[in-house]
Amino acid sequence: MGDGVRRTILAAFLAWGAVIIQGGTAVAQDTAAPRPPVWTVPQISALPNDHYGKLVHQGRDLIDATYAHIGPLVAAPAKRFAGNNLACSDCHLRAGTKMFGLPIFGLFGKYPLYGARSGAEVTIRDRIDLCMTRSMNGRALPAGAPEMAAIVAYIKSCRPGSRPVKSCRASAAGICPSWTAPPIPSAASRSTQEAALLVTMRKAQGFAAAFRGPTPATRYRRYGARTASTTGQA
Repeated sequence: MGDGVRRTILAAFLAWGAVIIQGGTAVAQDTAAPRPPVWTVPQISALPNDHYGKLVHQGRDLIDATYAHIGPLVAAPAKRFAGNNLACSDCHLRAGTKMFGLPIFGLFGKYPLYGARSGAEVTIRDRIDLCMTRSMNGRALPAGAPEMAAIVAYIKSCRPGSRPVKSCRASAAGICPSWTAPPIPSAASRSTQEAALLVTMRKAQGFAAAFRGPTPATRYRRYGARTASTTGQA
């Protein structure tokens, strides 16, 4: 094999190795590159203690313990907007931030939208009032109520990062396994089951009677004593 052929083969081998090394480096860099978060809920504890921060905190408190602030047992009758002692977080778990727990995380950006039930455009305030009148069995919050402003501010603060949350399946409820109801027994089967149950009950009654032992009259006769009935006959 001539020197020219060897140099050609060596150059081709080195070029191939360089391509492999560059490709591996690119893959490693792509793997190590940070990806934008999908479910990173902002921490409201990091908000400043200004008007907006206090409003967001108040909104979270209303979601967490609705009954304690606008429930039917609060001291001020004008604040009794909810008709039951439930909380929004009973449905929207962890104040609406839990994955697959009917979250409100990323909800603000989806409104206004078309509501099939109302047949019209629904704003985020309309959606809150739907929860108040249906799920909470209460009445709608006035447009200028501080409670409405606080809940809207909290929902607005639960915004996703650079990736839209609608691309994440966790923004809905979890998928429950299918359940098939047991078949309804026929009349003949029910009669057979009822008969078997009656036999079992009779056996249990007989066992209970045997467990209690003899009656007082039987015990008295056994030991030679006279009972009231035998005394009257003597």
